[in-house]
Amino acid sequence: MFWSSFGFSRVDSLLPIEFVMTSDKYIDVIERNVIADMRRAFPDGEGTFQQDLSPCLSSKKGQFLGNTN
Repeated sequence: MFWSSFGFSRVDSLLPIEFVMTSDKYIDVIERNVIADMRRAFPDGEGTFQQDLSPCLSSKKGQFLGNTN
């Protein structure tokens, strides 16, 4: 599996995921990769982070991270 982010005019880093995505690993990926990509893509903070309803994303840990900016 690969993780990436994209927008109207750009695609950011492509991150290979070689493990089962648990809530803890999801949070680690967000903290280590996605936050930096979002800051580069949207330096004004106007970007939107979307996620699907995968169990690791909809867990209490995953929901908490999604609700913090």
